[in-house]
Amino acid sequence: MQYSKRAPLLIALAIPLLFMSAVTCVLISQRLLASPPAQEFIYTVGATYNDGFDYRVIDGTLTKVSRGNCPSTCSSSSSTRPLYRYDPKTNRSTEISITEAQQLKLDPSQQSRDGYRLIRGSRDRGFLLSMPAYDNSPMYLSGAGGQFEANLASDGTSSGYWNYQQVTLVGWIIS
Repeated sequence: MQYSKRAPLLIALAIPLLFMSAVTCVLISQRLLASPPAQEFIYTVGATYNDGFDYRVIDGTLTKVSRGNCPSTCSSSSSTRPLYRYDPKTNRSTEISITEAQQLKLDPSQQSRDGYRLIRGSRDRGFLLSMPAYDNSPMYLSGAGGQFEANLASDGTSSGYWNYQQVTLVGWIIS
């Protein structure tokens, strides 16, 4: 008789636990069964307002385009924003020259052919600490297989973080 009186309580406690276990299993299995990102890409790090040019992909080739409306504070240096090549298999970035990048066939779309996008993660500071701050969150490759943290080069201004400097995807390398 005691079990029949406690049965609703036991069921009420068991259902949320079973639901949380099922959701956890689905998320873990999705991550284990999904293929990790495989497509390399070219990106640049740094403020773009100060150098007077943009990197653009035209007909699959990297081109350095002058903005034309550069204020007097623009730098005349051609190497103000270095280019980096990211390899997701090793999770490493290497700096490359513009001539090396121009020899690669690039796709300028925001999503890779294997379904991943380069996004900035968020650092949840909680309700009370959600005041505006510099965004030094890591970058992720996000797709159907989940999110994978990308070890990108920083601009060197804040000890390895990107601070408020912009990470700009130039293009996905087409093999």
